Amino acid sequence: MKKQTKKLVSLLMALGMTLGATACGGGGGGKGGSDSVQTLDIYVLVHGYGQDWLDSAIARFKKADWVKEKYPELQINKTFDSVDATAHQKLTAGKEINKYDLMYGVNLQGYETKGLIADLTDSVFLSEVPGETGTKVIEKLPQRFLDRIKNATAPARQDGNDSYFVVPYAQGLFGMMYNHDLLVDQLKLEVPLTTDQFLATAASIKTKKYNSDSGEGLDTVLMHHSGDNYWSNAFPIWWAQYEGTQGYANYFEGYDPEEEIKGSVTVLDQKGRLRSLQVIEDILTNYSYEYAESGNYKQNQTKFLMGEGIFHFNGDYFAAEMKDEIEGLGDDNYDIRFMKMPVVSAIIEKATSIKDDAQLAAVIKEIDNDVTYANSQAKANGVTEADFNVIVEARGVAGGSSAGGHTAVIPSYAAAKDLAADFLRFMYTDESIKDFTTSTGGLLFPSTYDIMNDAEVMAKVNPIQKTKMDIFRGTSNYEFKYMVAPGATTLGRNGLEALYFPGSFEVYFRQGKAENTAEAILAQEKDHWNESTWGQLVR
Repeated sequence: MKKQTKKLVSLLMALGMTLGATACGGGGGGKGGSDSVQTLDIYVLVHGYGQDWLDSAIARFKKADWVKEKYPELQINKTFDSVDATAHQKLTAGKEINKYDLMYGVNLQGYETKGLIADLTDSVFLSEVPGETGTKVIEKLPQRFLDRIKNATAPARQDGNDSYFVVPYAQGLFGMMYNHDLLVDQLKLEVPLTTDQFLATAASIKTKKYNSDSGEGLDTVLMHHSGDNYWSNAFPIWWAQYEGTQGYANYFEGYDPEEEIKGSVTVLDQKGRLRSLQVIEDILTNYSYEYAESGNYKQNQTKFLMGEGIFHFNGDYFAAEMKDEIEGLGDDNYDIRFMKMPVVSAIIEKATSIKDDAQLAAVIKEIDNDVTYANSQAKANGVTEADFNVIVEARGVAGGSSAGGHTAVIPSYAAAKDLAADFLRFMYTDESIKDFTTSTGGLLFPSTYDIMNDAEVMAKVNPIQKTKMDIFRGTSNYEFKYMVAPGATTLGRNGLEALYFPGSFEVYFRQGKAENTAEAILAQEKDHWNESTWGQLVR
């Protein structure tokens, strides 16, 4: 596919005007705020999900007849920025400083135990969706989200329902994208099915030259930007593949299945964590973009769009985040697609009837082609049904879904709590759910609405996002699996999940120091959990 080099220059020049923006973000200002029960003051964190969806929702909310009747003097103000800490700082500042009635941010669940956010169980979750008589909001949320966001410390309700203080507003996916034109059409290489195949493909690319939009002779395998630490989201994918989704969940419960006890430190020894990090170490040490530590994230992502690099790991917000750059390329776009995450090759340590990586790849290929075990060549070649099913589950763990990470809250001291709750309920109407996807070009709202079978909506979805949808669809025999830590547990919400590794994976490995290994990182993590710290965690 022949492209024009000048487009890279013009796009990068345009990017020069946005270098001050943080990754996945934008800018906005003003405190805003009102004490009127008919004035809704909203703060939204603008990451890759953008804010077009919110602008559209506000416009439609204002036009609804029931809203006009209930709030004849309605006013809605919106403030945004791209700083994760803003929502946290505002919430803790209290009502004298924080005048927002509704706040969209990340990881806000912890404030439920501090009395700073309102209990939304009755006002939102157990209330009807506007215009959908008999349907409650809670009925339109997938169970994996409910498991993630329910409050684990609130007293049991007499009606038997769990308590909920946060409302999720994005259903994301982290995964690997690739340039189909360069990988398949030009280099004649196959999309890798296992991590060993991925590493072999990466090694092969380094020995080849391919034509990109900015000239000949490039051999970059992985295009990324070190500052964003996206690879921390790849880590749990391969870990969950190896341990299985239940084993992954056990970690956040501290559950030792052999001893059948919770709060056990033995979960720190899960081998899947090591095997996943070893793959990431190999990739980032040997195959990442030479100048990954420099430049703006949008510059590097634009270079990927222009053909400088075959693979890129990112969130599904990539297409929305890079909307202007993609449109700037016009008809000269490369064919960028999401691929299923390769299955971690070390999984055959557990699925022992699979003798090597070649046979593992053959099993994966049959699964991708929807072949059942009974009709598989794998069965004829001695692979047990139990091991076949291990790979079925691992292949389904194709990406990480942010279930409950991006959440909306209503401050417990907000002046317009009822209005804010009505807006959140409105977001769960079918029309709002569909509008979220169309206004973002293909992002998904966390709901049970079968949007992938809505032809009208899918016609407005970005081509890159359609390849993500294909992953979500699964096949007739094998469904997509979500590996989500059960946040409504002590260890999941406030303990193990909050422990970050020292530095980002990208920088940590690319520094090239001998001590910066997968083994060293996990050893440091394990050392953190001494008798005192672990005792405090599980107390």
